[in-house]
Amino acid sequence: TQAHLFAKTRPLGFFVPASTAGYFFSLGGIVANSVHGGSYVGGFVHSYAIRLRVMSWDGQIRIIDDEEEMRYWRNSYGLNGIILGIEFQLERRERLQMYVVKKQVEAWNADEFWKFIKQ
Repeated sequence: TQAHLFAKTRPLGFFVPASTAGYFFSLGGIVANSVHGGSYVGGFVHSYAIRLRVMSWDGQIRIIDDEEEMRYWRNSYGLNGIILGIEFQLERRERLQMYVVKKQVEAWNADEFWKFIKQ
């Protein structure tokens, strides 16, 4: 997830130039889909993936770092195979603020979910 990536990169002062609103999204899902978020200047997170370790439909594991081929994996919805690992272009940022609101809901159902979202 982005949270796992942040745990490794933020203490060193590095960050992916664009990020989604959901720190809990899987990195493979972010790259393989056009996940909302990004940045007006930086674009979507998948544009900062510079190398992928993938398993194609036939079970072959490959490293993809050619930009021409990378474009077929970005926003591919998993149709080309499974993304097993990602190398991102990072940039140095000394400061970043991010927070989470945590709340206990009475029950996990649609009514409680929407009540939480609408508050």
